[in-house]
Amino acid sequence: MEELKLEEIAPYLPYGLEYIINITDLHPKAPEEKREMTLTKDSISLCLSWGKPLLYPLSMLADSKWLDVFVQSDIDDILEFNRVDKCLDRVEHYLVMMLYRNHFDVENLIGRGLAIDKTTIKELT
Repeated sequence: MEELKLEEIAPYLPYGLEYIINITDLHPKAPEEKREMTLTKDSISLCLSWGKPLLYPLSMLADSKWLDVFVQSDIDDILEFNRVDKCLDRVEHYLVMMLYRNHFDVENLIGRGLAIDKTTIKELT
C-alpha cells in the first residue's frame, strides 16, 4: 500500500492544510470518531502515519467561485496541462504555488487514496 510522504505535503505547510484522523486508528478501544486538524510542524508525523489531508480536486477550478483567485486563462492552462500530461511541470511556478495555497491536489493524492476530496465531507464539529 502506498504511503503519504513528507515531500507531498510539505508545500502545504505554510497554508494551514487540514487533515482528518480516525481516532479509532490511534486507540483501538476508542469510539469511532474522525477529527479534523490543521497541519503544523508538530503534527506532521501524525498526519503522515494516521491522517489524510483534505484537498480540492483540480477539477474544482472549473467552478466559477475560483475566478476571484485565478484568472480564467490560468485555470484553462492548469486544466489542460492536467488533462493532457497528468502533470503540472509546465505550469508557471506562481500558479502551482497558488494551487498549494488554496489546498488543491497538485500531486493527485486524492486519486491515489492518500487524501480526501474536501468537497465530499461535511464539517466535523
